[in-house]
Amino acid sequence: MTTPVICHHIRRGFGVLKLILFLLVGLLIVGGILLKLRQDSLIEIKQVQKDRMAEVERAHRLKIQEEIELGRSTIEAREFEAARKHIKTASILDSQAEFSAEIQALKFICDRAQLIHQREQELVALKRKLDDYLSKQDTRQARAALAQMGEWFHSEHPMRVTFEQRIVTIENRLKEKQQIIEAFEGELAQWHLAKAKQSLAKLKELTDPSSYETFHAKLQQKWADDTLARQDVRKFKAMDSGIYSKALFDAIQVSLTKFPKHPDLIAQRELVASRPQILRVPADFPSLDEAILQAKAGAIIELGIGRHYVEIQLNKPITVRGKGRLESIIESRCSGGSAITISHPNGETTIENLAIQGFQGDGGQHGLVTLLDGKLHIKNCTISRGGGHGIAVVKGSLKLENSLSQYHLWDGVAVAGEQAHAEITSSEFRENGGHGVSLWNHAHLVGKNITSQLNGQSGAAITASATLTAKGVISKKNREGGIYVADHAKVLLAHSQAVDNGLSGLILQKNAQAQLDHVILQRNGEYGYINDRSSKISGLKQIDTKGNKSGHFLQKRLD
Repeated sequence: MTTPVICHHIRRGFGVLKLILFLLVGLLIVGGILLKLRQDSLIEIKQVQKDRMAEVERAHRLKIQEEIELGRSTIEAREFEAARKHIKTASILDSQAEFSAEIQALKFICDRAQLIHQREQELVALKRKLDDYLSKQDTRQARAALAQMGEWFHSEHPMRVTFEQRIVTIENRLKEKQQIIEAFEGELAQWHLAKAKQSLAKLKELTDPSSYETFHAKLQQKWADDTLARQDVRKFKAMDSGIYSKALFDAIQVSLTKFPKHPDLIAQRELVASRPQILRVPADFPSLDEAILQAKAGAIIELGIGRHYVEIQLNKPITVRGKGRLESIIESRCSGGSAITISHPNGETTIENLAIQGFQGDGGQHGLVTLLDGKLHIKNCTISRGGGHGIAVVKGSLKLENSLSQYHLWDGVAVAGEQAHAEITSSEFRENGGHGVSLWNHAHLVGKNITSQLNGQSGAAITASATLTAKGVISKKNREGGIYVADHAKVLLAHSQAVDNGLSGLILQKNAQAQLDHVILQRNGEYGYINDRSSKISGLKQIDTKGNKSGHFLQKRLD
């Protein structure tokens, strides 16, 4: 190849190279421009992103602040559950803890506000309860509620003071109301209807209309019952014959069950009860036992002519009256006890105008008449043939007059015990197996005109600190002594006599005492009187000891 050609090719090559170089320079310039544009674009993008992030952060902060504000507003609105949700949302959104202190403070405020709200609600409910209890006048529940209020208010807080005053006012009214109600009910029960009407007028101001109507209806019913009760009283007065009638008494009792405590009915019942009750045997009742069962206290049982076989227990004060000693006869074998046993602490039992007979040797060894407690009056009676004592007084007071006690296996009358007393007048004790009269163990007898004769032992025996005070005693023809006194016993005898006895007229031993006033001690089997040195006797100048077989008296140790 020639040089020009080569040069041509070289020139062409340099041209191409130059072109390429220009192209490369252009590309570099364009690339630089493009790179610059890219860098500017990236910066712009970053700025945009930064601005966008800042916007997002502002929005986020605003959201947190919004939730916080919503929390505050809902707390103020007492919507605590919603407030807690807003606070929780704010807490979640505040990932950077930027608002942590504010959120915690708001949470505390919410808790405190909710607690205060709850207490306020409880207080409102408590006040509502108080008002409700007071409207119902339930002061017990009201006071319990008031005590709960003390957790919020001190005792002098106006609200507590107001409720306390209301409670006290109601309590006073309730107390007054209860007192009037009790008075009203008591007046109704006692049939004081005029007073009950006055109490009802007071209740009208203190009770509700319904309760008042109930009380008013009670009073109206009581007025009606009072009218019916008075009608019954008029009927019972017409039926009253002046003699006790059990049928009439029972009718009044029935009326009293319908009209309890009616004063007119009670007065009529007491009047009928006070009437003498006379039960006739056998005219009204076939036996004395049945009559006693039907008899009330104070009744009179009239025994007809004939023999009445009994062993009876008298536990109420009644009178058993016969037609006479020979006409009306109570007879008993005393197999289970005495013919008549008296035991009641109140009132007096009287037995009169009859005979009481036992079956000596064929029955039990019991006294024919035994007083275990109470008062017994026997008059105009003959008491005969007992398997033990004729009359035995264990406890109580016996009054015996114008009666005869005879033919008993033991004593005619025996009084024993510190609580046993007897008063005997114009009575006789004869032909008994033991003493005519026997006192012992601190018993006491007062007597007048007593005759004791033909007894198996002494006419009278007073021993063991017993006391006999008597006037007009005649003790005669007894197998042993006339009057025997021993063991610290004491007798006071006036105008009396002990004559014709098997031993001495008067015997004293073992610290016995005798005070005598005009006493005759004559014709006895031994001495007029005999006493040991431990015993005392006074009034000797006023005694007559003539005609005794062994002499006037003997003073020596008696064993």
